[in-house]
Amino acid sequence: NTRHAWFYTAKNNWNSVCNSGLAYGALALFEEIPEVSKGIIEKCMETNPKAMVGYGPDGGYPEGFGYWGYGTSFQVMLIAALESAFGTDNGLSQAPGFMESARFMQYMTAPGGDCFCFSDSPVEAECNMMMFWFAGKAKDLSLLWIERQYLDRPDMPFAEDRLLPSLMVFCSQLDLRHIGKPEKNFWFSRGDTPVFIYRGGWDSKEDTYLGVKGGSPSTSHAHMDAGSFVYDAYGVRWSMDFGLQSYTTLESKLSALGGNLWDMGQNSMRWDVFRLNNLNHSTISINDARHRVNGAATLTTTINTATELGATFDLTDVVSDQAASATRTVKIVNDKDLVVMDEIKARTDKSAKVRWCMVTPAVPTVESNRIVLTNGSKVMYLTAS
Repeated sequence: NTRHAWFYTAKNNWNSVCNSGLAYGALALFEEIPEVSKGIIEKCMETNPKAMVGYGPDGGYPEGFGYWGYGTSFQVMLIAALESAFGTDNGLSQAPGFMESARFMQYMTAPGGDCFCFSDSPVEAECNMMMFWFAGKAKDLSLLWIERQYLDRPDMPFAEDRLLPSLMVFCSQLDLRHIGKPEKNFWFSRGDTPVFIYRGGWDSKEDTYLGVKGGSPSTSHAHMDAGSFVYDAYGVRWSMDFGLQSYTTLESKLSALGGNLWDMGQNSMRWDVFRLNNLNHSTISINDARHRVNGAATLTTTINTATELGATFDLTDVVSDQAASATRTVKIVNDKDLVVMDEIKARTDKSAKVRWCMVTPAVPTVESNRIVLTNGSKVMYLTAS
């Protein structure tokens, strides 16, 4: 049935989800239809490694927090079933970056309870029970520093709660009484969607949090958000991302206008959607043009000194039709100030009108040389220089 078999060639979450479901069915019916089941499992072993490439080289998941909770949940279920039935997962869990992706998820969660919600991701963090499998597999209980606290919240939503019974299986093999906090306060990954994350600590909801990303709009579920950042301080998210909107409402609206939400082309109506284009993310736009769909922003440098923590991203490839070069450095200075530094070189054949944007839930008041951002009783000052 070739109509529905495209997932076999997919490099995204749908490969993991469909292969996992088919493998479970094949394992359940192996005694009754051994040849059919054997063929399905062998096809899974042949094609599922394509989905594992995205985790490389060091654990960043290109589709973001929300789709890690979806795709990786089914990938873990597949691996766990293979290990249980055959004593081996045929090397799937050893794919570059796969085991490290659990640390990616941990750092995606901000102290206040929201996540770094780039791409099609919900804003509020969810408990991911697959983290308990990773903790057991890696023999590293520090991966559960956040998830264990979630278990004490009756109102906590779970990613892929249809798989919730697996939590009992994974927890039955762990001693959850002695979970230590992660050793580092920053994490970064390269790959298709490079990110840099800094957390001021692991104990307080008011700890500082900074997340910066690169990547490409062409990645599965991506937005035109290369160079964007989220920033939390004093219990407030000052720079935000709108996150996911219901596909149902978006698809119906675009379809009525003759568009297609899943058309990733440069001139697609998808990029007219407010929350998907670069004009409405905390990044730069040049001459009010869309970022290049086929461009990609890379992580070039990380900063880790006694007074500064941050990273530099090369945005040239996503704005190359408007500027000769563009880089963005975002860093925390003295664990107090956020500094965003953009360096842009115009092309010889056109000028470069730069639009600098920071999406914020705070109320702005413009003063002579700064913007005062107010959120409840908290105030932050935005100064340009």
